[in-house]
Amino acid sequence: MAYGVLADFRVLLYRALERIAPGHLINRRSGEVASALMADVEILEWFYAHTFGAFLVAVIVPLIVLLAMGFVHWVLPLILIPWILLVCTAPFWLRKKADQQGSLVRTYLAGVNAEIVDGIQGLREILSFGFEGDYLKKLDQSTKVLSKSQLDYGKRLGTEGDIVDAFVSLGMLCMLVTSASLIGSEKLEPGWFPVVVIMSIYVFAPVTGIAKMARNFGLIKAASARVFSFLEMKPTW
Repeated sequence: MAYGVLADFRVLLYRALERIAPGHLINRRSGEVASALMADVEILEWFYAHTFGAFLVAVIVPLIVLLAMGFVHWVLPLILIPWILLVCTAPFWLRKKADQQGSLVRTYLAGVNAEIVDGIQGLREILSFGFEGDYLKKLDQSTKVLSKSQLDYGKRLGTEGDIVDAFVSLGMLCMLVTSASLIGSEKLEPGWFPVVVIMSIYVFAPVTGIAKMARNFGLIKAASARVFSFLEMKPTW
């Protein structure tokens, strides 16, 4: 299904280009158009191919495991639920910053692509008029700006990842302490201890996966905005 959506998006984009050409393309660089047709659509394909299925798993599997833990002891799922909510919401705490950084990364990447495509298309003129140094300097500046934006984006991803990992670790620690306390008070059989640990891992694994995917929603939003900006343009005739 995802590859079908990818193909449909590309067909729609090519039709949109036919509809808006040449008027709306006068102020757009060919590299930016190519970036929207290729790289941005690829990101949307990743979203459609992976996010929906992972979201279903992240909802169904923890729910089933929590119900099973409730049959072991009613306190156990209550310990994990707050930590699950924290893990799920952590990527959205810096949502505004993520959207801004994602937009900058896609914009600067399109700029670098535009510089490369323009250089290839105008290679004869660049060599004829001796603009090699100026062109390489401009390309180097664009690349440095892109690298900085990607570094900032990566730092935020790392921060969010550390927060998620910290919540998972604290949740597991609380579960271990609670299980040990229940065993010590003879409210839980010792044989259930490893079972509870494994069940806790199965609760956090899919939730952590969707949380890690949610950290890239800034890039996905920026890519979708660029794609739909082409699709929603009015014809020039």
